[in-house]
Amino acid sequence: MTLTSMLFLSLLGGCDSENELTNLNEIDDEDLLAILVVSPERVDFADLRVGDVNTQTIEIMNEGNKALELQSLSLNADAGFALRSDLSFPLLLEPDAQVTVEVDFSALSVDHEGVLVLISDDAGAPRTTVELTGGGLVPRLVVDPDPYDFGRVEPECTIETEITLANMGKDTLEVTSLVQLGTAFEILDPPELPLYLEPYDAQGSDADNEDAVYPLSVAFTPTAIELYEGELWVSSNAQDARAIQTGAGSYATGYSDEWTQPVSGKADILFWVDQSCSMEDDKDILATNFIDFLDTLDEIESDYLIMVVINDSGCHNLDYMTPDQTPAEREAIFRQAITGNAGLFAEAGLSITKAALREKNTGAGGCNAEFLRENATVSAILVSDEPDQSYLAGPSVTWSSVVSDLLTASPSTYISAVAGPVPDGCETASPGTGYADAAAATGGMFVDICSREWGEQMAQLADQAATAKLADTFRILVGVEPNSIQVYVDEVLVETGWSFDEELNAVVFGADAIPGEGSSIRIEYETAQSCER
Repeated sequence: MTLTSMLFLSLLGGCDSENELTNLNEIDDEDLLAILVVSPERVDFADLRVGDVNTQTIEIMNEGNKALELQSLSLNADAGFALRSDLSFPLLLEPDAQVTVEVDFSALSVDHEGVLVLISDDAGAPRTTVELTGGGLVPRLVVDPDPYDFGRVEPECTIETEITLANMGKDTLEVTSLVQLGTAFEILDPPELPLYLEPYDAQGSDADNEDAVYPLSVAFTPTAIELYEGELWVSSNAQDARAIQTGAGSYATGYSDEWTQPVSGKADILFWVDQSCSMEDDKDILATNFIDFLDTLDEIESDYLIMVVINDSGCHNLDYMTPDQTPAEREAIFRQAITGNAGLFAEAGLSITKAALREKNTGAGGCNAEFLRENATVSAILVSDEPDQSYLAGPSVTWSSVVSDLLTASPSTYISAVAGPVPDGCETASPGTGYADAAAATGGMFVDICSREWGEQMAQLADQAATAKLADTFRILVGVEPNSIQVYVDEVLVETGWSFDEELNAVVFGADAIPGEGSSIRIEYETAQSCER
């Protein structure tokens, strides 16, 4: 279907009589105001099936007593929205004049967002926006977890795991093909195809979602001492997916993991900002108060490295910010970096933070290789007016699972959040569930985004970021033999003051035995999953 969008204007009102002109002339120039009003301020196009079109009208009015100059009208949205016009700007609207704009919406994916931006000479609101939202009644296939590492397994031993197919969309998903590649990997008891999955309800129970997910049992059986990689290929009426599995054939042998505690003043700082259209005002507040954040770090002579991540990949946007740059350079980078293409997970700050810190990105040659410096405390500052939506990455993805993964990558990490208060939120923000939990679990700060003065707390966030967070929990490889664990602090064997937590698969120091600033921690142990385990 060919989509067309129409924009037309009907100039209504104006001065209807000589008497009105006379009254207007009696008003002092300082009392003359141009007031731009849009109605509605938010347009929800609701959910559509692919091929359907919903057209909505937006009224743009000058309710002042002075002519208003509409300087530009632009649509900042994904491909689901369309607005076409041959109008030229600036456009003059006399008092009581009205412009009507028609916007078309056609669903292409599960969620769509956009914003209509109006720039005028209204002194009180020179930039006015209309939020646009819409959804598609389409399925969306998620393979969870992806990737999955079976770890080290003895040759000829079979280890099984569950990989879930889930429909995170809004219409029935039809899975038409399942293919497992890789010589050591196998799907056990594959389902009869086609397999149909109904939409997943994030608020529902496991019982409510029985028809939305399908657990695949995948086995890994190494035959030699080598590394293995497999791929699960899934075809469906939504999109095709390729999920990665890895594992290693290995006999029980010794391993050694090392960490260093941070020192005060050395900070690696990550900002993530929700890219939904409702965040425009909060981005301005964040950018405006970023100078206070930098001033605080500079006053304490912090050695800091700041990056902004907004995309699903987790790669930093634009340049890093360091003390070596001028304040103007850092502010300019930050203001530009907090806006960009978010990808599928525009409101999943925890998952994007996890992606930023994974070894693929922070290791040698990775897009964030300069991050996670030795002796640095990591601070992730997440800004959103919605709850964390990392669950969109799969049913098993929760705030607690993401926090566990983050602390595995970097034990000395604060997660701080600027989000809506829990449990009620406010008129301009939903409750920041997930973000509030993560902040509490890691000792980070929680800042109420509903307070228009929240930007004043940027200095406190900077102060915490430069404060060393001494880790007490160090996660090691799955399959460890607990009796083989040896712990060294600053190269000295430590036999007391710590315990092994089997649930966390981690060495945990007692409150009085936590290694101090700059200390080195080395944990030696034996591991390899065997058929006897």
